[in-house]
Order: sequence, then C-alpha cells, then structure tokens
Amino acid sequence: MAKEVVTIEDVALLAKTSPSTVSNVLNGRLDRMRPETQERIQRAMAQLGYTPNQLARQLKTGQVPILGLVIPSVANPFWGAFAQSVEEAARGRGYQVLFGNAGRDPAQEERYAESLWGYGVRGVIFGSSPLSLDHVQGLVRRGLRAVTFDRDTRGAERGLGAEIDSISVDNALGARLATEHLLALGHRRIGFLSGPLRTASRLQRLEGYRAALRAAGIDPHPELVWEGLPSEGFGDGEGA
Repeated sequence: MAKEVVTIEDVALLAKTSPSTVSNVLNGRLDRMRPETQERIQRAMAQLGYTPNQLARQLKTGQVPILGLVIPSVANPFWGAFAQSVEEAARGRGYQVLFGNAGRDPAQEERYAESLWGYGVRGVIFGSSPLSLDHVQGLVRRGLRAVTFDRDTRGAERGLGAEIDSISVDNALGARLATEHLLALGHRRIGFLSGPLRTASRLQRLEGYRAALRAAGIDPHPELVWEGLPSEGFGDGEGA
C-alpha cells in the first residue's frame, strides 16, 4: 500500500541528505548550503509531491496568520454582514479567519475561546453579547489579544485588570439625543421600542431614553417601553 503522507525524512532519503538540511531549505536558511544540495532537495520534493505542513510550521514558530471571530448568532443579518467584513479585511492582510457561532451560550463561547487558543490563534474578536468575558481573562493574561465589538468590558477589566480592547458606540447618548429631539418638537408622551433587553447596548439605550425624560421633568412610564420578541424575519431578533 502506498504511503499517503510524504515527510521531510522521505525527502532527505531521496536527496541523500539529512532532515535538518531539508528543513533549512523549507525555512529559507540557505546561507551555508551549496546550490547543488538545494537543487537536489527541491527535485526530491517535486518527485515525491511533498507539501509542507504550513500549520505545523506556524504553530512551531508561534506565528499563525489566523484570527478568531466569535459572534452571538449567524442567523442574524447584522452579524452575518459583520463576519463578512471581518473576513474581507483579514484576507486583505494575509490572514484567515476561524469562525465560531456561540448561539449566545456562555459555555459555547468559552469552548470556542479555548479551542482557538489551542490552535495557536492569538487574536480573537468577540461580538456583542449579554455574556461576561470573565472566562477569557485567563487567556488574555497568557497572551491572547481580545477585541470586543459593542460590548461592555469595563466590569471585567476593573475586576481582573486584564486588557481587552473594545470598539463601541455611545448607545446611551444616541438614545438620549433622539429622545431630546422629540421633546424639542413638543412631544411629551414618547415610547421606547426595542428588541429583547438582554444586551448591554439595548440597556444603555433605554437608560439614555429615561435620562432625557427625567431631565425634561417627565417621569418615564414602564407602559411606554415595549420589548420586542425574537422573529425569524429579523434573524434571531438579537442585533447589536
């Protein structure tokens, strides 16, 4: 039965040299190598159909051009477009993306984080989620670079001191400005319509809405706050 995997030992045997010399060719260390030796090794690789295991080499050197991306729900159009943009930007810089759909499950998100670390991935983007990032803190301390999108990480940072970069908008200010605009038009009874209030961004918008009403001397009425339910027509109903 033919051998399926060709190793550098096979190449070295055919080229009549050592595996370490073959490794030098693969890694571009040619300063002290005779041209005929290099040519002999390259001919042997071509004859055997040898393909270097790029992932193994990258893991050995600690240089893996792969980014991790963990998002709450692939069913949501917002996160689908977000993932596509991340992949395009990474590809343009010579990186590939390993993708994980956490399904808003803390245990699944933690498993993805651990798996990505195990594969040698040292940079992971986490999408908005009601989940805590406490389980990522240990990996951050060991060298993981974590970036969150539209997700409040201040509590985790204060409690554990690990650095997590975050990209977000001021949701509270945006909702407050929108409410103030309606107040300036003379409206006094203003409702707040939102998706499920399970994400930090939506809770921040609710607080901005209430703050604008209080500043205008209006008590927020709970009956004017409507919390929508997830709908298949809008993905999983859990956008940013």
